[in-house]
Amino acid sequence: MMRLTIGLLVTALAGPGFAQPAGFPLKRWFAVDTLNATDVRANGLTFFADTVSPDSGRPSAHGFAGCNIWHAQPDIRDPDEIQFGEIATTKKLCPEGDTMGIEGDYIRALSRVARWRLDGDALVLSGEETLLRLSPQAQR
Repeated sequence: MMRLTIGLLVTALAGPGFAQPAGFPLKRWFAVDTLNATDVRANGLTFFADTVSPDSGRPSAHGFAGCNIWHAQPDIRDPDEIQFGEIATTKKLCPEGDTMGIEGDYIRALSRVARWRLDGDALVLSGEETLLRLSPQAQR
């Protein structure tokens, strides 16, 4: 019975979303520097990915989108693939400047991400009509 349990656990952990590619920066906070070549550092956009969420036991990614907090379940694979499941956000309305516009652009960009790579310490996420450059930041 113990062998069956261990075998099922190993099979489940090897499924989609649980792959742990070498080099993907897990458990590190990043600040978004550019979003499709636009400097967005002043907006405070952030990104954090982990292999296991304390709440669900599934992979998780989350961060600050400029006004609201976002959360998604990533599927991170070797050598450079990443996709996010449905991206959920809190529902706060922020009327200051173009905060909601930037936030919408960031969430749309995340939903289009298909690839990741490291460029020095920077994390680069890219996909169809999408390029995000993120730099490491102190833990939030």
